[in-house]
Amino acid sequence: MFMAKNNNTLPYLSQRANVFAEKNTDTYAHGMSTLREILEDEMSLQGLNDYDLEAKSKVPQPTIQRIRSGKHGDPRSTTVKKLAFGLGLTEAQLRGIEPRKHENRVSELAPPQFKAIRYGSFRLQAGVIGFAVDYHGDEQEPVFIHVAKLQREGLKPETLIAAGVTGDSMETSLYDGDTVIIDTSKTTPKDGDVYAINYEGELLIKRMIRDAGQWWLQSDNPDKNRHPNKLCSGDLCLVIGKVVIKESTRI
Repeated sequence: MFMAKNNNTLPYLSQRANVFAEKNTDTYAHGMSTLREILEDEMSLQGLNDYDLEAKSKVPQPTIQRIRSGKHGDPRSTTVKKLAFGLGLTEAQLRGIEPRKHENRVSELAPPQFKAIRYGSFRLQAGVIGFAVDYHGDEQEPVFIHVAKLQREGLKPETLIAAGVTGDSMETSLYDGDTVIIDTSKTTPKDGDVYAINYEGELLIKRMIRDAGQWWLQSDNPDKNRHPNKLCSGDLCLVIGKVVIKESTRI
């Protein structure tokens, strides 16, 4: 009678498969966590909600929500590429494989008790509430603000973006070459305050004035022939954030 020899091949393969599965489960979980973290970080930095990102990436809002909540599973590469494009990133950057442009050492450069606010350029579209930010990275030194000032003003560093002023429309309040800090969490207009505005796809820094039941964009430059007031109404005039701090070399 033929007797089969003891054979550990199948148990051995099964054991290896279990180890492989455990390792890949860990890798998958880490990768999804990184993707979600970077997605949340970029959306917060750029002031985007699910619907803003849907408009920019063409990924449906429910899909974005499922990815953010961790209920989507492993999204397809095409989906991740679309999300990355909408955020101004590559797929590798969104997955955490490559560093993002603004992942520099500004936090290490900041002295104790100071926070570094990065410079950025806004990418806007007419009629689109959301926006993308191209951070200037290492080529432009950030603005350092004392934490006591931030706390006193109720400001959060993650919602602040530094931007340069160009032109003379806001003289004598702001001059060409000045720096302003924009708080992207403050988008409710207040009469007399200065805001960054998406005006038909163009970034404007203007004072918002309430008159006759309507909002107007006012330049501080007294030459109204060159800088007339502009009506701020509908989707062609969208508030990006409030100017909360200015830095100037003009005395």
